[in-house]
Amino acid sequence: MPAIRLPTGWSQQSTHVRFVVPAGYPYAAPDCFWADPNLRLGSGAMPQNTQLGNPTPSQPDPSMLWFSWHLAGGSWNPGVSDLMTYIQVIKKRFEALQ
Repeated sequence: MPAIRLPTGWSQQSTHVRFVVPAGYPYAAPDCFWADPNLRLGSGAMPQNTQLGNPTPSQPDPSMLWFSWHLAGGSWNPGVSDLMTYIQVIKKRFEALQ
């Protein structure tokens, strides 16, 4: 799995990301994602809305850093949006530096 490059302000230059494709995709949008367990903000702090110990449904690895990050209303259009759309959402979350 390729890594996503991170902008300045994170403790790493890149991270691996996992997310779940819901059963109703594309009408149901992906929700939340997981990153490398040691990923932190550049200050060493945990990012907002993250937690360790919440395993992915497909890979019960509690060490992954879970981002409880949801799409804003209207940002998912099942006729146009795809998994690359969600990757862009994840990248924007990393750019928010919270």
